[in-house]
Amino acid sequence: MIDLHLHTTASDGLCEPAALVDLAWRAGIRTMSVTDHDTTAALAEVERAATASGIGLVNGIEITAVHNGRDVHVL
Repeated sequence: MIDLHLHTTASDGLCEPAALVDLAWRAGIRTMSVTDHDTTAALAEVERAATASGIGLVNGIEITAVHNGRDVHVL
């Protein structure tokens, strides 16, 4: 299973990076991407945990932009 839109406590997620990787593994996810809002701060820790657990990692970010006065999130 693949999940390419996950968040850690580096933005608005509920899990620390290593805990998120552990939860993903237990949920059957074998390829994941952490796409925290406007930061890549958690990616180094996620990469270490993903490598240790055998999960494939796609580095990501969710950029916040504004269009016509509204927030737009782009992965």
